[in-house]
Amino acid sequence: MSRGVWTRIAAALGAASLLAVVLVAWWSAPAEGPAPQSVATPTRPGEAVYGPPLPAAPNPNGSLEAIPSPAFSELPDPGLEPLPSDREGVSAVLVANPLYAFPPPALEGCPEASLPADEAAWRESVSRQWACLHAGWAPLLDGQGWPTAEPPVHFYSGAGADSDCGYVEGPAFYCGRGEGSVHFGSAHFAMAKGWDLAVREMVSHEYAHHLQRVSGITGAWAEDVVSARSTNVRRSELQSVCWSAMMAVRSDPEFDVADYESWNLRLHTMQESEAHGDRAALVEWGLRGLHAATAGDCNTWAVPDERVS
Repeated sequence: MSRGVWTRIAAALGAASLLAVVLVAWWSAPAEGPAPQSVATPTRPGEAVYGPPLPAAPNPNGSLEAIPSPAFSELPDPGLEPLPSDREGVSAVLVANPLYAFPPPALEGCPEASLPADEAAWRESVSRQWACLHAGWAPLLDGQGWPTAEPPVHFYSGAGADSDCGYVEGPAFYCGRGEGSVHFGSAHFAMAKGWDLAVREMVSHEYAHHLQRVSGITGAWAEDVVSARSTNVRRSELQSVCWSAMMAVRSDPEFDVADYESWNLRLHTMQESEAHGDRAALVEWGLRGLHAATAGDCNTWAVPDERVS
């Protein structure tokens, strides 16, 4: 599989709210590039507020066993320890969600990672990747009695777009009103032209937020009083970073060392912020996702606050 030379790095990050969930993927260029623009970050049910530009830099839990495929077995061992299974006073929906017992489904028919030739190719790749993820997860969601309607995919030009959750700025965002919807903008197209794994990463990150909503995680953390809301935003975002990596691996049976190194570089150049975590947290949870045997290997809700700093 061909690998493009990527010149721009993106952070697929955002925050959730209980009634109107808008999850924004924040993007920035490398340090030598232009500064990112402000984007909307929802902090309360039904409300989106604008944050300043971010600096650029970039279970029941699983066993962290390698995914059984010849390519993946060759990847470096990150030496990650198993996660705790509980945190005192925290809802079972967060720390012991039934979703955590699932191995990530094998995702068949996803588009090959590549640099899009034009905007039409990018839109097709995003739409196909979203549909591929949903087709893989829908049977598992149905088995739990959770919503299985596939959220529609929308595209927009410019800094932001209107949605059922109001106007939101960012390269991509997920809105949880109704049956949910996902939106991808011009900034993500620019990112995808420079990194061949960009579509896989961003689509998987936004679908992770959809999984959080339909499984009850979003609603539960919005009501949680054990951790500060800002810490729960980070737990939500870092879980999505982790699940994004987990799904990216499952989208490609030939995911190899070159892909692993590319993704690892991505983790080391993501934006750091109060909402999204520091470098150590981004790298740890991203690597956990690459090696995840179950969705529970991304259980950010069971660890102490310092693990999601």
